[in-house]
Formats: sequence, structure tokens, C-alpha cells
Amino acid sequence: MEMVLSRSPFMVVVVIGLGHPVVDNQFPIFTRRLLKIQPDFMGLLVMLKSLIHRLSQTAYVRSAIDDQANLDCFKEKPTPRMIWGLVIVGISYTIGWPLIGLLGILATYWGQPLLLAVGGPLAYGLSHLVFIIGAWLAGADHAKAFFRWVTRVTFLKLTKNGITS
Repeated sequence: MEMVLSRSPFMVVVVIGLGHPVVDNQFPIFTRRLLKIQPDFMGLLVMLKSLIHRLSQTAYVRSAIDDQANLDCFKEKPTPRMIWGLVIVGISYTIGWPLIGLLGILATYWGQPLLLAVGGPLAYGLSHLVFIIGAWLAGADHAKAFFRWVTRVTFLKLTKNGITS
């Protein structure tokens, strides 16, 4: 004997009793032997369709589809400023966690935990600062073009496959 206890867009909770209606009604707390949680895929699918439909109506998605966003900017030769920006971004990655790891090793070797406690956040902050400078030098044109293209391709695929029909 199963009884649906709760239904939400994410799951259905079903309570399975012992199967005897008199015992189940007289002692509802003590005779419940299993609480089964089942995912409600239809509810999730309805929510997903609604989300995709609402997102496809935003100005960003509509402009990416209407303008036929593409990756033509990647065909152009990179400027020296962009190259230096990407090199600096790469340097920021080598500054971050490897330097924190080195500080951790040195702090352990020398028995000075404050070296890591103070130097770690400083190294991480320096890494972020170098990354921001590199990203500023490299520019955001290529990232914007890439994200507009991904948005166009994704939403065209989702809407043509009948996800939002």
C-alpha cells in the first residue's frame, strides 16, 4: 500500500505502509516502514523548458541569434598588446598556487606557520592583481565573441530539438 505524501517539482515522496488499512490508520507513525524518495523527472523537464524559454527571450540571446554571432575575430592577427596580456595571464597562474605551495613547504621546513598564514593570501592577491592586469591588456573582445557564439549555438540547438516546444 503506497501513499503519495508530498509532490514537488523535484521529487515525489511516497510512504509505504504495512498494507493493513486498520493498522496503518490506527498507528500511522509506528507502521510506516519505508520512506521512498523518487525524482520527478516530468516536473524537472517542465521547469527546464520554462527556463530555456524565458532565457531565449532575453535581449542578449535574441541579439546573439539575430546577429548570427560567429568567431571571425579569431581569424585576425593578434596585436602585441593582446599577446603581452595573455603572457601576463599565464604568469599569474604560475604565481598563484605554486608560490603558495612553496610557502607551505618553507613554513613547514622552517617551523614558521605565519609564513604561510601571511604570505599565502598575499601571494594569492598578487596573482589576482597580475591576472587582472593581463586580462585588461589582452582585452575582452575575443571573450565576448566566444560567449555570444556559444549562446547562439546552444539556444539554437535547444530550441530546434524540441526542448522548448
